[in-house]
Amino acid sequence: MPDTAKPQDPVKPTESDADKRLRERMEKLLAQDAAVSSGSCKLATGSLDYTAHVAFLPVIAEGLAGSTAEPQAAVMTTAYLAKGAAPAARPVCFAFNGGPGSSSIWLHLGALGPKRVVVPDDGSMPRAPYTLSDNPLSWFEHFDLVFIDPPHTGWSMCASEAARKKMLTVNGDVDALAEVMRVWLTRHKRWGSALYLAGESYGTTHDDAPYIFIRASIPEQEALASVYRYLFFSGGLFVLAALFALWCSRAFAGRFLVAPLERLAEVSGAAQRGDFSVRTGLPDSADEIGVLSRSFDTMAASLEAQQEESNLAEVE
Repeated sequence: MPDTAKPQDPVKPTESDADKRLRERMEKLLAQDAAVSSGSCKLATGSLDYTAHVAFLPVIAEGLAGSTAEPQAAVMTTAYLAKGAAPAARPVCFAFNGGPGSSSIWLHLGALGPKRVVVPDDGSMPRAPYTLSDNPLSWFEHFDLVFIDPPHTGWSMCASEAARKKMLTVNGDVDALAEVMRVWLTRHKRWGSALYLAGESYGTTHDDAPYIFIRASIPEQEALASVYRYLFFSGGLFVLAALFALWCSRAFAGRFLVAPLERLAEVSGAAQRGDFSVRTGLPDSADEIGVLSRSFDTMAASLEAQQEESNLAEVE
């Protein structure tokens, strides 16, 4: 009998040299300790001390393909945490910039962060050396801020070209950011804090809040609570608006349509009874009601004059 060939094991795909270099660089980023510093800023309500915490967080493949448990990206986060505040009582706001393909530096140092880059009043490019100043309009007054650089923006990077392409899709992008939010909340023990999302331009795509919150393992009822409140509030406004529109339409129709027509009917009835002295008394306007009222008044005046002439002729 001929020898039966043994089935060969499937050939496992091997990483390319480029992917190996990407993974090595990503692993070095994840191995770095977080950079922590302290500072303070002057806000509209006074001075506030903070801790700045910069770290690379892993994106595990579970949120992307579920095939392995190896990190597929190292995402850089920059957080500003108020000193002396109870974590559970202090909300957290995750912020993203647009692009796609833009890091969070623009919102971070241009709009929302406790510090901002000093730029000329005309918005032109400042000259080096560049300086920072307190941002009195920072949102830090209201909640702790976490700025996230999506994969392959800023210092963030993916472990392979395939992972990069996956995270550049809409769903892959949201899944990766939800994983970063989940890891950040776990490491900082902030699951009890109220959560907010802020996005600029394409960053609003990240802010599909119920979906990204659910992907970040936040309970569905909690994730959808703001949606329910919005729908309830919007429904109430819609009912009030409908009632107001109905009242306005009735008031308008009553004053500008029904009342004039009733007056015209009274004048017509008086003329039918032979009393041509009654006039409409309506405003002289260019609309249909005005034209009709002038016609009634002209007709009544003409009939009244003819009636007076007829009465005089009978007397003579």
